[in-house]
Parts: sequence; C-alpha cells; structure tokens
Amino acid sequence: MSDALSLRKGDFALVISFSGDTRFIVRLVKVLKGQGIPIVAITGREDSFLARNAEEIILVSDKSDSDFKSPIIEEISMLSIINSIYLVYSLFLNSLEGP
Repeated sequence: MSDALSLRKGDFALVISFSGDTRFIVRLVKVLKGQGIPIVAITGREDSFLARNAEEIILVSDKSDSDFKSPIIEEISMLSIINSIYLVYSLFLNSLEGP
C-alpha cells in the first residue's frame, strides 16, 4: 500500500488479481482512485471491483480446476500474460538501442 501512495501524476498502476475482489485489492483501488492514478488491471473477472474501476483491463481466462488444492490454472493464465507483456517491453527497449 505504501508504494501506491508514492505514485505521482503521469504514473499508472498495474494491478494484478485473479478475482479482483479481495479486501486488499478493494482498499488498494480506492487509494489509487483517490489519488487520481489510472489503473490497468490484469484479472480473470470482468465484473470484479478491480475491473469496474480500471481504465484498461487485460482479461485472462476465468477457467479454474477444483481438483487442484492450489490455483494452478489461474497462476498459469496470469504468468502467461505477465511474461508476454515483459517480452514486448523488452523488444521495445531493444528497438530504442538501435543496430
């Protein structure tokens, strides 16, 4: 939460939550909105509190498997998106360096 308070005009917050409705996420989103910080959400629930309050939404699959005791399917969905964003960002940075 302290990181959210250090954001300034021109920054944005990338908030990652599969459900988008945990108590922590709700508090975080309220702090960010109170500061006027735009939110980009990565979430599995389009109707979540996080998604409803985000300027942009990257929606991951909402599929889950109750046979597993851990949220493995949700984690794989989130990691795939995060790794894809990192890959594109890395390619962008490399393009700035030139030949």
